[in-house]
Amino acid sequence: MSIYKSDQFHIDIEEQDYPDADCKFMISLWHTPKDLESRELIAIGLSDNMPKVQSTRNKGNVVESVTKPHNLEMPNVKNN
Repeated sequence: MSIYKSDQFHIDIEEQDYPDADCKFMISLWHTPKDLESRELIAIGLSDNMPKVQSTRNKGNVVESVTKPHNLEMPNVKNN
């Protein structure tokens, strides 16, 4: 497992909505390296299920849940 420290992380959840897709969702994790303005890909996950999101807080001796694990909703955008 790799550990990255960065000023900024970016998570993309891509719904793959075409017949030959290997899976329904592609999740990519990006970071912006210190002193650079580029965005670099560090991990990709593939799943047929919508990823769950949960917020937690580490208090040093215990990690507590701030929110329960929940699904994200993909916005419905109509293409012209």
